[in-house]
Amino acid sequence: MDIRHLTYFTEVAKHASFTKAASTLHVSQPSLSKTIKQLERELGVPLFYRSSKELRLTDAGEAVLKNAQNVLDAFHNLKGTLSDVVELKKGEISVGIPPIIGLHLFLRSLAISLNITHSSTCASQKLAV
Repeated sequence: MDIRHLTYFTEVAKHASFTKAASTLHVSQPSLSKTIKQLERELGVPLFYRSSKELRLTDAGEAVLKNAQNVLDAFHNLKGTLSDVVELKKGEISVGIPPIIGLHLFLRSLAISLNITHSSTCASQKLAV
């Protein structure tokens, strides 16, 4: 099971239609049906009652839907957190220091304070007179 399975499942449940969910997800209806069947096999339970007139969740499907939404919310929160972490590790900082302190001493202290490794540190020096 992966995030795609849960995403597809929640969309089918939301629309109560494989065709509408496939359109929303920009996938083919047969591909979507196959993915849902894989999820049902993996979980060992049918998730939908299927008939020619309607598609509705089974009791197991209702339980999976509640948990699937929690997992998807947690996954999206994780992606956001990781994005924030990555963005904080990249970028540029401009710092002005008096010449008496010395650039190398300052950079060494800064690197230790921020736990920056040498391979990820790049420094340039500009002299303002």
